[in-house]
Amino acid sequence: MLSRPPTKITLTQADISLAEDRKDARERAAAAQQAAIYGTGEPSSSQETTEDISDAGHDDSPAVSAQTAAARARKAREARIMAIQQTSEFGSVNDLSHALPIPSQPDGALISGPQLEDLYGSDDMESPVHTFNHEKRAGNHGSGTPYWVSQIKRQGKAVYGVNASYVVWRNVKDYGAKGDGVTDDTWALGNATSDGGRCGLGCDSSMTTPAIVYFPAGTYMVSQKINLYYYTAMVGDANNLPVIKGTPEFDAIGLFDANPYLPYGFNWFQNQNNMWRQIRNFVFDLTLVDPNRGVHGIHWQVAQATSLQNIVFNCVVGTPGDGNAQQGVFMDNGSGGHLEDLIFNGGGIGLFAGN
Repeated sequence: MLSRPPTKITLTQADISLAEDRKDARERAAAAQQAAIYGTGEPSSSQETTEDISDAGHDDSPAVSAQTAAARARKAREARIMAIQQTSEFGSVNDLSHALPIPSQPDGALISGPQLEDLYGSDDMESPVHTFNHEKRAGNHGSGTPYWVSQIKRQGKAVYGVNASYVVWRNVKDYGAKGDGVTDDTWALGNATSDGGRCGLGCDSSMTTPAIVYFPAGTYMVSQKINLYYYTAMVGDANNLPVIKGTPEFDAIGLFDANPYLPYGFNWFQNQNNMWRQIRNFVFDLTLVDPNRGVHGIHWQVAQATSLQNIVFNCVVGTPGDGNAQQGVFMDNGSGGHLEDLIFNGGGIGLFAGN
């Protein structure tokens, strides 16, 4: 199969000037940080606003305001993204990386994590670099208006099922879940998921017992993992994302487990045949759980016809170097799957994909 080589971006003088401005901003931020740490200079009495950045001259004082430096970096970053947007064809987004190197601290160590975010002026509502027309979900995770999926009449039956009374649509509140952020809802959620003699351990696969498990808005506390059965859609209120939150004693492979492990490395399902799964419209929260435990928001060992959509993962902030073993999604192996609109906050690793 023939493939076209990536089209290179030609840097204009304006691009180079922006890169120089950004380099200048990095140096100023580093100097300000050094002044704050080592006392090598006095804070500048002049304060520039973001609006003044484009016309401001270059102050050579090593103690120039870090806020000013961050504003300069933000402006250069926005201009760079605009330049890429205006390019009709482009290949690797790293084509400009040589002009915009990663900033470093006074001791030469690379700035990363929150420091890098502060320098670039990133915030929760700002789209990631190289993504366009993208808006992150706000802190309330939705509009709060009624979600149409929960309002429509339920009259369908399992197409291949033999039990006329089998329930496809289940609301977890009908199984006793409270979603009040206090009650342990583990057993209620488990009952809502497993009701009806569904395909689990020893089944391998089945098309006769599908289920849509619906979660209204709320915070559902769980002390043990929720095992997911074959041919299941776990659906939250898209207009007010429900939160699945681990209790402090939670210690399992994932808040939701799509393929539970058995002794000696066996699973409920063969991972390449673990199909017909969906999880959408949730917040998974591990912030109360000890970060040294190897727990995950979702254990997602699945195959084709599967998807994770519109999900926020909140973990304890840290890195593997700090001993933080939390992960948003643990996808140890399997065969495919669709991922869309996932946000990872904190954790040692956001997404581990082994397939």
